[in-house]
Amino acid sequence: MAEGKKEGVEIPEDEIGYLALHIGAAIERTKSQHVRKTCLIVCATGVASSQLLLHKLTAAFSGRLEIAGTASVGELPSYDLRSIDFIISTIPLQNTLPVPVIDVHTILSDDDIVRLKRFVKNSQDTGVLRYVSPALTFFQQDLQSREEVLQFFVNVLKEQHRIPDEFEQLLLEREQVSPTSFGHLVAIPHPIKPATDDTFCAICTLKKKPVLWGEDRVQVVCLLSIQKTYQKNYSRFINFLCG
Repeated sequence: MAEGKKEGVEIPEDEIGYLALHIGAAIERTKSQHVRKTCLIVCATGVASSQLLLHKLTAAFSGRLEIAGTASVGELPSYDLRSIDFIISTIPLQNTLPVPVIDVHTILSDDDIVRLKRFVKNSQDTGVLRYVSPALTFFQQDLQSREEVLQFFVNVLKEQHRIPDEFEQLLLEREQVSPTSFGHLVAIPHPIKPATDDTFCAICTLKKKPVLWGEDRVQVVCLLSIQKTYQKNYSRFINFLCG
């Protein structure tokens, strides 16, 4: 495996097969499960024109787009956008916003629909995989217990300046509520509440025999941290990792 050679680690064939099985199954699930994107409709007044656009979008994107609601330009600054993936607007928006904005006509044109479908498809293709990176992927770590695994993650994440000081305590508090093992040799530890500035997933496989994680044996650990200002990603990760 190229990644193993680059890191100077020899990955056994059986582990490569095991990882390929999990990753392949997860990718197939993302292909078959369309995660609906959530949008907000913004118009000049947020009344008649937005309702017309809402009905047009519902007809064009049945089952693929969740419309959180409508808002006028004046209401937008006070709108909570943490659960919104993007905005569909019939007028140019001057303010800098934390989510993408797609400009459309009040009477939705064919070109508008094509651009929206392309945007939604590209977002789905990226999915949760954008939160996984080589810098947070560790093969064949020689760790002997759940506590050692969690400490390993904390040390690495501290070195990368990814977590606050209380992150380790939040992980332990979550484990005290109930172990985060999900069966099939997989555990998904996470802090008891969102605590980081961005969303990420750190992955670790164990070199020797599985460790005891509550009542389950675990050999693949995916530490999940959700951005503290955007909690919508959690269910997507669980569906992606566990099916």
